[in-house]
Amino acid sequence: MSDPRPASPHVEQIISPSWNESAWVRYGLAVAAVAAATLLMFALYAVFKLEYGSAPFSFYFGAVILSARFGGRWPGLVTVLLSAVTSHHYFLPPFGSSSFDFYSILQVSVFALVSLFIVSLTDRSSRAERAARKNRESLETTLKSIGDAVISTDAAGRVEFMNAVAERLTGWPLNEARGRTLAEVFRIVNEQTRAEVESPVAKVLREGETIGLANHTVLIARDGAETPIDDSGAPIKDERGRTTGVVLVFHNISERRKTEASLRQRERELTDFIENATVGLHWVGADGTILWANRAELEMLGYESEEYIGHNIAEFHANDEVIADILTRLTGKDELHNYEARLRHKNGSIRHGLISSNVLWDERGEFIHTRCFTRDITERKQAEERLRESEERLRAIAETASDAIITIDEASTILFANSATGKIFGYAKEEIIGQSLTALMPDYMRRAHAHALGRYVETGRRHISWDGIELPGLHHDGHEFSLEVSFAEFMLDGKRYFTGVARDITERKRAEGEMAKLAAIVESSDDAIIGKTLDGRITSWNDAAERMYGYAAEEVTGRHISLVAPKDRTEELAETMSRLKRGERVVHLETVRVRKDGARLDVSLTISPIRDAAGHFVGASTIARNITEQKRVQEKLRESEERFRNLADNAPVLIWVNDLEGCEFVNREYINFLGVGEVDVRGFDWAQFIHPDDRNYYISTYLEALSSAAMFEAQFRFRRNDGEYRWMQSVGAPRFSAAGKIVGYIGSTLDITDIKQAGERMAFLAEAGETLSSSLDYETTLERFALFAVESLADYCLIDIASDDGEVRRVATAHRDPALNALVGELRRFPPDLSKPEGVPKVLRTGKTETVARLTEERFASLTQGEVHRRLLEQLGLKSFMTVPLVARGRTTGALTLAATAKERAYAPA
Repeated sequence: MSDPRPASPHVEQIISPSWNESAWVRYGLAVAAVAAATLLMFALYAVFKLEYGSAPFSFYFGAVILSARFGGRWPGLVTVLLSAVTSHHYFLPPFGSSSFDFYSILQVSVFALVSLFIVSLTDRSSRAERAARKNRESLETTLKSIGDAVISTDAAGRVEFMNAVAERLTGWPLNEARGRTLAEVFRIVNEQTRAEVESPVAKVLREGETIGLANHTVLIARDGAETPIDDSGAPIKDERGRTTGVVLVFHNISERRKTEASLRQRERELTDFIENATVGLHWVGADGTILWANRAELEMLGYESEEYIGHNIAEFHANDEVIADILTRLTGKDELHNYEARLRHKNGSIRHGLISSNVLWDERGEFIHTRCFTRDITERKQAEERLRESEERLRAIAETASDAIITIDEASTILFANSATGKIFGYAKEEIIGQSLTALMPDYMRRAHAHALGRYVETGRRHISWDGIELPGLHHDGHEFSLEVSFAEFMLDGKRYFTGVARDITERKRAEGEMAKLAAIVESSDDAIIGKTLDGRITSWNDAAERMYGYAAEEVTGRHISLVAPKDRTEELAETMSRLKRGERVVHLETVRVRKDGARLDVSLTISPIRDAAGHFVGASTIARNITEQKRVQEKLRESEERFRNLADNAPVLIWVNDLEGCEFVNREYINFLGVGEVDVRGFDWAQFIHPDDRNYYISTYLEALSSAAMFEAQFRFRRNDGEYRWMQSVGAPRFSAAGKIVGYIGSTLDITDIKQAGERMAFLAEAGETLSSSLDYETTLERFALFAVESLADYCLIDIASDDGEVRRVATAHRDPALNALVGELRRFPPDLSKPEGVPKVLRTGKTETVARLTEERFASLTQGEVHRRLLEQLGLKSFMTVPLVARGRTTGALTLAATAKERAYAPA
């Protein structure tokens, strides 16, 4: 059905199924109201017998008001129209009749105008009421549905309204609370002081403004329950601004309190966490000033808060470039992660840190401060350094180890090999890396190795020991050798690796063979070999010991070694054991031991301490040799040697005995001749006393005789205890061992100086006579004579001749060394000064020989004739001289001076 109401832009059309029913009611009400007014008008006219046309609209005004009030504008207008028509029809003269006059028209017009005004006023009032009711209903719905509690009061502070939240918090239902004072329903106290809090209504009514409750306010409900609340009160004012009531809005802040308490607790925990964190944290301003730092930061660097906060961060960085880079990057909105820096500790040391930092910016992009976390990695750096040093040490150990150290992967590829590997296997170390391990083993081992390694990698089961196994190795040159190998495995990045240590035991195997031989030798030795502990308990006893001492091994094992020592050797045995405990060796100790049958044996003991692998002394090994027969022979030999020594020491010649190592014995006459006193004959250098010119001759003659085991004979000059060289003749007879081999000489040495000199004089005179008889030129003859003299009697020779007029001329000079003849010839410039009391002048005057064995400084000075002469004599090295007169026809006509430049040729007075 279409809407029966006329369309109007001022009327809100609501098309709904219930519209027709409401429209019929409203318009029906209008018709009913007109009908009722008409009936009342008929009753009025009937009761009061009114005249026709008097008060024609008396009850129709009520019908208009009723229909307009409850039906609305359009039903009201319909009522006006129906009322005018009905009234005109029944209570006014008909239109157009003589009775219908201006007065009737005026009545109808006034009725219409007043009715229209009533309809308009009533409609506007209804609309306002409906809007107010709608607003009130909407407000009530809103207040009931919001989470806050709402209470409204009148101007006297009496409760007019409260929503369900307010009912629940106060404990008062609205029907009981309405009309009561707010103070009765809304009881509030201070949470901390428990004092009553002023009613917010009174304060709002007094001040006329919106207010809020003080903090820490608690609402006490009707049943005494307490609820912390937060509220505000606002005045309700009418259109003239008068306060007609108060609305109070409050809500339960228990959860907020819990949340705030939780937040405060979290804040305290976070503050405590930051302050007590193990990681340093600080804030730095845009200018580099430290704004805040936690305890860990301060403790890490050793500063108090006032020594750190407020200072520039650069003061605490050891590298200016690093902190400049950090600040530049942070200012450029970069973020730092684990930036390594070196920081200054208060004590002057350097701490290493990892810095992670970014900047807090405000909404305008302004720099507020940095947020820097500093993790102390000093210990890690030190650990890394120690690890690096440890790795270096391990690498150094590996490189200096004498054993081969090799690391392989699961494919048997060599990843690492030390220098010893190359030396042991004959490769350069670089050649081994990357090769298969099978390159270092013989062909017949390679397949077995590959199979065993693959099986272990797959199953993890070992089929042989990995510790100290003996395997063959293959040298680069192709020969095999013995190895002792130990393996170990380790995991790295989920991969399995193996490291082996291989030791070349070729020498050890050879040594073991030698030890086996030695063990056989020990058992077959004729010497008793005994092992014992440091406290003297016998641990081993070879066959020779059984034969020597008469005890079987099982009889003595575990017993003390004193079993075979006589009682009178107790102290000696104790001293020997003490020396062994100190690690000392006892060599060739000649002592006495006792056999099982009581017989005493002379034995020679060599006792050596035994060390374990750690170098500790754990026992001793004794080698005992029966020297009873040897001692008897030695005693006889000693007696023989004693007789020989007595005989030799009383002999008037020099007697000596030597062996292949040197001199064994010289007699007392030998010692006295040399004047050396008590000396170690064996180690003494006897050859030093042989004249240097004769030493090589003597030694070569001796060695020649020794090589052929012939008699030895030699003439040589030997220095006597007074420094004079004497001509000696040695004769030695070879000594032979029992095997017929020469072992040395026994000989004697005789002083033949006088015999030798007599022979030389005879030879010299014979030669001189031959020279003199072969020439009539005496100067030539004297020069030849001088040459003969230096060949056998002097180092250099001077001949001076006195003339009849008393002048002395030096007519001949000669030197043993032809290279020095020119130098000695310079002495011709310095003939003898006859005014001198000694020397040639003295010999010429006295006709007697003058001998100077050792030239003193004073005597040297008396011979010189000025500085040049002195230097010549020094260059020639004059040490001793002898001046002999030359006599012709019974008169001294000159002098022969024989000069020696070495003390070995010193002249002695006749």
